[in-house]
Amino acid sequence: MTFTWTGHKSPLFGRNHLWVCDQEETVAVKHCMHPTANYPYYVLGVPEERFQTFRHLKTAKAFAEEVISAARGKKETSK
Repeated sequence: MTFTWTGHKSPLFGRNHLWVCDQEETVAVKHCMHPTANYPYYVLGVPEERFQTFRHLKTAKAFAEEVISAARGKKETSK
């Protein structure tokens, strides 16, 4: 499945700081807004035991998509 993301601009910095998955609106990637952070991206809406931070937006989105796909797979097998 192909996932698409909608970026939301920060009121403070004028650039995107939050990307919401269009297919699963409970999952989003957020930037911590610290200008020199080494791992500024993290995923909202994932189980706490899977929480991670990421250096690149692309990697954070890929992780979020993996979590969404895994959760959907569990829902399909439980039916």
